[in-house]
Amino acid sequence: MKHEIMNITFSRMQISEPGAGVALIQMQDRAGRNGFTSGFVQELVAAFDWVRDQGERLRCVVVTGYDKIFSSGGSREELLTLQAGERTFASVPFYRLFLDCEIPVVAAMQGHAIGGGMVLGLYADAVVLSKEAMYSANFMNFGFTPGMGATALLPDRLGTALAQEMMYTAKGFHGAELKARGVGFSVVDGSEVLAHALEVAGEIAEKPRLALCLLKHQMSASLKSKIQKAVEVELEMHSQTMKGPDVARKIQELPKI
Repeated sequence: MKHEIMNITFSRMQISEPGAGVALIQMQDRAGRNGFTSGFVQELVAAFDWVRDQGERLRCVVVTGYDKIFSSGGSREELLTLQAGERTFASVPFYRLFLDCEIPVVAAMQGHAIGGGMVLGLYADAVVLSKEAMYSANFMNFGFTPGMGATALLPDRLGTALAQEMMYTAKGFHGAELKARGVGFSVVDGSEVLAHALEVAGEIAEKPRLALCLLKHQMSASLKSKIQKAVEVELEMHSQTMKGPDVARKIQELPKI
């Protein structure tokens, strides 16, 4: 039976169904480089609300970016809001969308993923990286400590040694470097990332939805507990580091979106 492809277009997200039981969310905020502007966050949340509303029809979600950008993370405006203490990264915990989605999520990180953008992708149940793309936990470059649960997520996903190096140095690593360092993710040519992710998603979607939901609940339980505790500590660290003398200046140097 031929599968009918559904297509919904927002201004920053596009949702389609490339195969039975699989939803594809393409983050396409080109003007903002898929940074965490209020508009981007609202549409990403809306996209996952749509997934939830489909109920039994869907069994896996693939999320990807555009061209050579997966997500540039915190925008200048958002970071300045955090620095001013007007809200915290936990005020709208959209960064947990992949983790909290009832069905498995595959992150097709075909392009650069910086700071919160990398953290967002690593919340997925399965991750595919590009050999050529840059991945960075660059929080400390701005003088403040990591957030979004990164201090628990990165060691869980990458291993403690690599995660610590990435967070302490804040330097970026190409996917090929991460592969050489032994990350457990698939790392392929950038042009093959989405196809590989859709293949993985297709294999997942062949399984019964109830079994997938139960397995995800079990597999993510420990990480959710760690994330909750880490976020509490990260918020306290932010209360101390966000007011650093150079933080606002370094954030101001980011391009305005």
